[in-house]
Amino acid sequence: RRVLFRSQIGGFFDWKTNRRVYGPMDTMQLSLYAWAAMEMESLDLIRGTLYFLRFRQSKSHLFTKKEAEAARAWAYRLAHEIAEKVDIHGTFPELKGTLFPPQLGSHCRHCPFAAECLGRR
Repeated sequence: RRVLFRSQIGGFFDWKTNRRVYGPMDTMQLSLYAWAAMEMESLDLIRGTLYFLRFRQSKSHLFTKKEAEAARAWAYRLAHEIAEKVDIHGTFPELKGTLFPPQLGSHCRHCPFAAECLGRR
């Protein structure tokens, strides 16, 4: 790995149209982008920036290799967990509600099908 000086730290932007501002570490998305960029460019540090178009506001984080690798490991574990549940569902379709329960979030208040999900809980 090469030693990075301040001028050699790469960076990327994720342009957002959300109705609320949040931090770079509030989801795994930016961390996963950081991991991919670090792999492609052989970097040990990279700055990821969320830019919220609606608010003309940005939030950045300088990602380390350790943080990016933790995000990759999380995504890998989650993908395996989902694959296992899909396999179980193939054998026991009646377990669908147990394997994949509805998870209500902030977007549900805008969804015309939210009542349907609530009825299946």
